[in-house]
Amino acid sequence: MKNNLSKYFIRKFITTKNIIHIIINSFLILIVLLCLTIIKLSNDFYKATTNGIEGRTLVLPESTDLNLIKNNKSIIFASEGKYRFGYNFDFNEINYIYIKPLLDENHIKMIDGHVLKEKGDMICPKKLYPYEYSLNMDFSKTIDSKSLFDTPLSNGKYNFNVVGTYTNIQMEEANVCYISVNDFSLFDIDSYNQKMIVYDKKENYNSITDFLDNNNISYINPITFDESYVYLKTIPIYILSIVIIIILNIAYSFAKKNINNNNKIIGLLRAFGEQKKFILLYFLIAHIILISISILVSIIVFFAIYSIIQPYLTEFMYYNLYINLPISYTLIFILIFYLFIVLIIKHLLNKKFKIEINNLLEKNNKA
Repeated sequence: MKNNLSKYFIRKFITTKNIIHIIINSFLILIVLLCLTIIKLSNDFYKATTNGIEGRTLVLPESTDLNLIKNNKSIIFASEGKYRFGYNFDFNEINYIYIKPLLDENHIKMIDGHVLKEKGDMICPKKLYPYEYSLNMDFSKTIDSKSLFDTPLSNGKYNFNVVGTYTNIQMEEANVCYISVNDFSLFDIDSYNQKMIVYDKKENYNSITDFLDNNNISYINPITFDESYVYLKTIPIYILSIVIIIILNIAYSFAKKNINNNNKIIGLLRAFGEQKKFILLYFLIAHIILISISILVSIIVFFAIYSIIQPYLTEFMYYNLYINLPISYTLIFILIFYLFIVLIIKHLLNKKFKIEINNLLEKNNKA
C-alpha cells in the first residue's frame, strides 16, 4: 500500500498547477530575501556610521574651554577641529592613501604587526586600496597592507612606515591609514576655527550632550540622517510584512484546495487501513518539497541578481560596506514558513480524519 501511495503522489507532484505555485512562491520569497537584505544593509550602515569615530564626534565653538571638557570621563579626545579631517598622501607617483589620526585605539582590531609606538609609525587596513576615489575604481588592485611592512612611504615631505594591519572598518574609506595624533599635528589642515570632542561610546550621547548643555556649550553633530535613510529602512519593512502575509495566505489556500481535491484518495486510503500518520506524512513531504524548490529557486535568482549588479556596487565596497544575504533572518523566515506548512497540513487533515469515510468518498473531489 505504501509503495502504491508513493507512486500516486509522485505522479500527482509534477503538474502545471504545482509548477505555477513554485513560480509564484519563488517570486514572493525572492522579494522577502531582497527586503531582508536591504533591512540588514540599512542596519549595518546605521550601526557603522554611529559607532565610528565620526559618529561619536561633536563639533564645538572655538571659544570652548577644553580643560573643562576633559573633566568628563566619557570624552576620550578633545582638541582643535583639524583632527576631524584627513591628509592626502601621495607616494610612489601613482599610489595614494588618506591619512587620519588615531583618536580611539578601541576603534580598530589589529591583525598583523603592532599598534602605533614610534614617530612615523602607520597602520593600515588589511585590505588596502592605495588609490584615490574615482568612478572607475578597480578593486582587483587591493593589496594586503602587510606587504608594505619595511617599505618606507614618502611624499617628499613626510615619511612613514607601515607597522601593522587591522580589520577593515565598515563605512570607512578603503584607502584610509592611521598615524598618531602627534604625527598628525604636523600637517597643516584648516579646522574652520572649531573645537571637537570624541566620546567613548554611542550610549553616552545623551549624558555628553546634557553635560554640554549644563555648561552652556553649543555643539553640532556632524552625522545626520535624512529622509532617504528613513525610506531605506521603513519601506522594505512594510513590503516584507505584506509579502509574508500574501505567502502565508497562498500557502493556506493551496494546501486547503489540494487536500479537498484529494477527498476521495484520502477516503480510499483510510478504507484500506492506511494509518493517519502516513497519510499526513505524504502530504507534508509533498508540500515541503514544493516549498523547498521555491526557496532554492529564489536563492539562485538572488545570487544571480547580485552577480549582475556587483560591478555597480563600488561605492559600497569603497566604504567597506558589503551587501550580504542576512543568513540568520533568512533561516528564521524559512523555519517559520516550514512550521506554518506543518501546522496547516495537520489542521486540515485532522478535519478530514473526523469525517466519516463514506462521506469523504461521496464528496468525490468537492470542497
